[in-house]
Amino acid sequence: QEANTSLVRACWNELFILGLAQCAHVMNLSTILAAIINHLQSSVQDDKLSGERVKHVMEHIWKFQEFCNSMTRLETDSYEYAYLKAIVLFSPDHPGVDSSGQIEKFQEKALMELQDYVQKTYPEDTYRLTRILTRLPALRLMNSNITEELFFTGLIGNVSIDSIIPYILKMETAEYNSQDSDSTE
Repeated sequence: QEANTSLVRACWNELFILGLAQCAHVMNLSTILAAIINHLQSSVQDDKLSGERVKHVMEHIWKFQEFCNSMTRLETDSYEYAYLKAIVLFSPDHPGVDSSGQIEKFQEKALMELQDYVQKTYPEDTYRLTRILTRLPALRLMNSNITEELFFTGLIGNVSIDSIIPYILKMETAEYNSQDSDSTE
């Protein structure tokens, strides 16, 4: 349980951004980002935010939008997103992650399975895997504090995502276990 928590804490921002990129067309992400930008502009006018802070947030939004657009242009499918999430989750180089040898094996397995999937599904596109994987470093450039502020502060208040991850993971496990026991009855 603690290893799971450490893994998710280390990369929740990357997983969240991948998830948003995957759902961008369904959620009309550009409308959401436009509303955020309008709110930022109002906050500057009301002197609630400094110009410097707005600059950092706007850069973050721009990086986020560019990442989502690049994934849309690639026409990344749901299987590729699932493999990318596994690759991000099982990254042995995140700070605070123990048993990096085992984690690295999981990541290698996800990479190999993604490669197999891409080769079988898109045999004519020889550089597809490379184009997809070269998008991942952009995720690390996005500030988790700004993501948290933009998407969660209004929902969960002034509580850090790191502090609620263990509860979310326990909740999902408890939910799964109760569904599992319901199906055996």
